[in-house]
Amino acid sequence: MIPKGSRIFHLYDANTGVMRIENSDASQNQPPLNTILQRYLAHLPRQADNLSTPVLYKVAMKMAKARFASLASLQNLWGDFKSESQRLAAAQNIILSDVTISPVILQKMGARIADKVFCQNHLVQLTPLEIAQQLRFDAKKLARYLHQADYRTMQDQQAVCFLKQQIISKGIENVLAAGGKRRDTISARQQLEIINH
Repeated sequence: MIPKGSRIFHLYDANTGVMRIENSDASQNQPPLNTILQRYLAHLPRQADNLSTPVLYKVAMKMAKARFASLASLQNLWGDFKSESQRLAAAQNIILSDVTISPVILQKMGARIADKVFCQNHLVQLTPLEIAQQLRFDAKKLARYLHQADYRTMQDQQAVCFLKQQIISKGIENVLAAGGKRRDTISARQQLEIINH
């Protein structure tokens, strides 16, 4: 039950789902909420087809639901939302280059396909062979993953085996995605060279 005078803000983002903010002062906090949202979104990669800046709108939900039945359906869908990480965690392991690997591990390693972050759609739209051929890794995330990996676990051993296969078939220079800081690229290359020997 919502206390009298309370306002609820629902902020939706494809990566995090719905962020719900409830506060009796929420209507007075719109400028700070807008600033928080702008700063949050500034760190997300821009999609070429979505260059618009997000805007907060004040909506009286009770009146809006009464006028627009589809809004209630949309709010129900938000409740069932699963983030990309949750969808990848639910996906089955895949066999890439004769190595069984978890999609979540690929995500942690900074996997990218065609300059886009590896996601559930890639598992659906591409064959395992196409995924293996097109995969590149973000140097910073890959270096961090390899530095923090527990090589006693099967999943980290499989990740290293997969990287070794990628190095053999593509060469070190084609395992890493273009761009990124020079320092991160050097660190990732050094770790890949260790794996290669």
